[in-house]
Amino acid sequence: MCCDGAPVLLFTDNESNEERYGGKSASPYTKDAFSSHLVQEETNAVNPRKPAPKSAAHYDLKVPGRQECDSPSAFDEGGGDRKAAFNDFSSTMELRRKEADDFYRLGLAAACLRG
Repeated sequence: MCCDGAPVLLFTDNESNEERYGGKSASPYTKDAFSSHLVQEETNAVNPRKPAPKSAAHYDLKVPGRQECDSPSAFDEGGGDRKAAFNDFSSTMELRRKEADDFYRLGLAAACLRG
């Protein structure tokens, strides 16, 4: 993963949190580690051994009300030009926003039709 700036990189294993359902998890670093780390402030939820199968870039951003902020990141198989990873960021981000808007508009329209 290539990231713009210097975010804190978080890692976890690709394991379900079976303890939520009364079972025993195969790893202490489960798929919900990022939420647990950021929302519940459980600092031991993320995997301190780096890297691990799942990763996230944590940007500590202050975004004023009614404003927006983009935090560029891109997946790279390695060996690529890190700067080139962001060449199409703006156009890709705009396309993804349009796709999300279309998805939710169509989803809401379908929900209204169902009653």
